[in-house]
Amino acid sequence: MSARWRLATVGFLMLLLGGGGGCSNEHAFDVGQNPRDPAAGGLMPPVPTRIAATVGNRRVAVSWRLADSSLANRVRSYRVYRKDPVSGEVEFADSSATSPCSVDGLVNGTPAWFSVSAVLDNGLEGVRSRETLATPGLYALAIADGRAVTNSRSVLLDLRGPTGTVAVTLGSAPDLRGSSPIGFASRLAWTLDEGDGEKRVYARFTDVDGNPSEIVDDAIRLDTHAEISDFSFSGSESRAPGEIIVFTLVAGEAGGQAEVEIARGGPRRAMRDDGIAPDLAPADGVYTLAYEAESSQQFLAAEMVGHFRDEAGNEAPERAAPRLLTVHADPPPVALEEPTSPGPREITLRWSRAPEGIPFARYVVYRSESPGVATDPSRRLIQEISSRNQTSCTDTGLQPATSYYYVVELVDPLGFSTPSNEVVGRPMANDPPAAVVLDPPFGVTAREVHLTWSRNFDADFSAYRVIRGERSDVLRDPDRRILITIQSSGTTNHTDTSELTEGTTYRYVVEVVDALGASSASNEVTAVIDDLYPAGVTLSAPDPVGQTTIGLSWTASEERDFQSYRLFRSQSAGVGEDDQLIATITEAERTRWIDQGLQTSQNYYYRIFVRDRGGHTSPSNEIMVTTASAP
Repeated sequence: MSARWRLATVGFLMLLLGGGGGCSNEHAFDVGQNPRDPAAGGLMPPVPTRIAATVGNRRVAVSWRLADSSLANRVRSYRVYRKDPVSGEVEFADSSATSPCSVDGLVNGTPAWFSVSAVLDNGLEGVRSRETLATPGLYALAIADGRAVTNSRSVLLDLRGPTGTVAVTLGSAPDLRGSSPIGFASRLAWTLDEGDGEKRVYARFTDVDGNPSEIVDDAIRLDTHAEISDFSFSGSESRAPGEIIVFTLVAGEAGGQAEVEIARGGPRRAMRDDGIAPDLAPADGVYTLAYEAESSQQFLAAEMVGHFRDEAGNEAPERAAPRLLTVHADPPPVALEEPTSPGPREITLRWSRAPEGIPFARYVVYRSESPGVATDPSRRLIQEISSRNQTSCTDTGLQPATSYYYVVELVDPLGFSTPSNEVVGRPMANDPPAAVVLDPPFGVTAREVHLTWSRNFDADFSAYRVIRGERSDVLRDPDRRILITIQSSGTTNHTDTSELTEGTTYRYVVEVVDALGASSASNEVTAVIDDLYPAGVTLSAPDPVGQTTIGLSWTASEERDFQSYRLFRSQSAGVGEDDQLIATITEAERTRWIDQGLQTSQNYYYRIFVRDRGGHTSPSNEIMVTTASAP
């Protein structure tokens, strides 16, 4: 028992025992008044009823009522007491002239019993009320994880209460009018009221003892719409890399993210609303960007596009600037080095690399056979190279020791180009290939001539050409023939069977031809074709036979050096070339003859001789024919 409570009890007992007179208003102690004391009018202090507690963070608000409200004007104050539920010790907590009374400075989670007594205006304190149990604790509410803004009416509420919290009452009215308690959970779904703007949610918790908590609340701004009211850029519509272009986007909302799309489909650059130049004022919903035009981002009459997402996450419809913008500068020229010639028909070109940051599409190599390649309408496109790092090429198929002129153009993605310096190059001269040695012919017959020669080992070997003629200095013979072209350097022989003429002297040369068409001739060799006697033909039985005519026929000669058929006649057996020559036929395919002007009933003997170009003759068989008798 506290000293104060002990003193009050002693005084009250002394009064009952008559140990003293009536208490004045100035009495040093709070004592009960004798109802029979004439000076006090016999009034006892009323006992507060309907004691209730509202719990909060380190405090408990105790409320009460008086059963007889008419006595309220006699009550000077109310005293609130707290009793430890373990030790049972009661102590004065606080006083208040009216209900409720907030007892602060408590320890959260520590329960206590609370009671209230009334003190009259004469200082007399009455009996304490019944006790109510209450435990202070921390109660809190957060909307959407405590964010300041949301773009959705559907949110989650995070609720915090001490262990044992059993219910919570939620609502959008500060006094929670019309709301009913529901079971407590640490996270609950909630739908905000309609309409953009600040939305506030209120919560009152109910603890395990049935006490309500103080009402807590949280606010969030509902924002379901974003828009760009204006987007533009300053200055002229045609700029060069390095110039500053100021973009301005008006969204009417601070805290968002604004971007400029540099040419539709190009990179995006962030804008600011911080009041730093060129931005005029911070957080005014007007976003700006001082953009330095980039060499790597060049374009013609391109659309600039503004994008905006507000703090709540709403995407505004994109907005294009009302004007088109051009950023461009012609690419710098590359430096073309002096050409080199790796071969008789080749020129190799090398040039400097296009700098990083310069828009690059390709290198284009042009060639002309006269100066002024950059403006020559008949110039020839040699190669297009789409790799920035490839800075060389080799032009092939050229004529040795001929001057060629070159430029390399650097082309940007927009199709603009700048030519390099012009250079002139000459392919190196082409040395003729090494000649081979042609061996003397062997195995020469009327039908074939065998040839062999040494091998050529040149790296640019292309072919052997075997040439035949009938005059000295074969290569000058207008009637010379290329018998065969051999493209394998390892094949060093050939057999000539091409229309050989008996008794003819043929001359041979083997030419070596290189890849550029240059050639070298071997030594010349000679082969004499044997002149053989021609094969005789067969004279057939005569058809028809008349009184003065006889029809003759024979097989055809197949001699390559055929010269003629010579037909002889005699009136006795053993026809020879000394007998009467009746026909000379120079066409080998003509194999018939009609002998006319003969006598009737006369025997005639025939033989045909085949003659070749060498003058050799061979006879056929001999036939005897008798002309018909006269009628």
